[in-house]
Amino acid sequence: MEQGSSSDKAPARATINERFIAYVLDLSPFLVGCILSLWAMAHSYAWPLFLTPLRVTALWIFVYGIYQFVGVRKGGTIGKRLMGIAVVDGNGRYPGLLQSLVRAFGQILSSAFFNFGFWFSFFRADSRALHDLMAGTSVVQLRPKSRVESNTLFIAAISVLVFIYGFLIHGLISSSAAGNRQKLKRSADALYLLAKIEDDYKAQHGTYTDSLADLALASGNPDEFRAALRQMFKPNLFEMRAGTNVYWISAVCLDQRHTRLIVEGPPPRVHR
Repeated sequence: MEQGSSSDKAPARATINERFIAYVLDLSPFLVGCILSLWAMAHSYAWPLFLTPLRVTALWIFVYGIYQFVGVRKGGTIGKRLMGIAVVDGNGRYPGLLQSLVRAFGQILSSAFFNFGFWFSFFRADSRALHDLMAGTSVVQLRPKSRVESNTLFIAAISVLVFIYGFLIHGLISSSAAGNRQKLKRSADALYLLAKIEDDYKAQHGTYTDSLADLALASGNPDEFRAALRQMFKPNLFEMRAGTNVYWISAVCLDQRHTRLIVEGPPPRVHR
């Protein structure tokens, strides 16, 4: 089937099994990529703080949407081509630009809430899902398959999807906890750095300071100093005490529990 042409005989509608298998083939690499990204976040402190698990997941969803748009524009994604099915409009042609965009967005919407949009196909004679109804498209067969082949692949696809979704949920839960530990670790490192700046300040002035502004100047780059603290701690919630031989600094972290950390010294000791 070529774009802009139609056959004399309308092709048969793709079965639910064929569509589901193609969906799993298309979705699996992106789910695996998302899981690996969340796993890496949970085991590394090198990730920027703005890359939260939710944002990383949203980024993978966006990339999946682009993949769907490009695939539908060409008549079918890789999974659909492997299954011998294609996406067409009401005239049997490959979807246009707007239709492809709407269908890609609809595909993401259909995948939400346990793939609720795909359940439409079980109650319609034409097996069209929510994203097909939104875009005015259908999925048709390019080559027929036996019932045994279709059912076997369908069971395999369900098993793969359940396995991947289970790991994705586990990854989201574990990465959220790891994200909090990561923030606390970085916040503790930042307080140790403040303690180092306090020592440098005393070396120059003979006493410690209870002024965050003094520490900002002593850091050598006040603007970068303040920006870094805003990424680690809640603003205006610093508490500082200092004398000739001791200092005490308290700050509230940006983790989910808003943990208050304290550094005091010398020597520097960080605790809650």
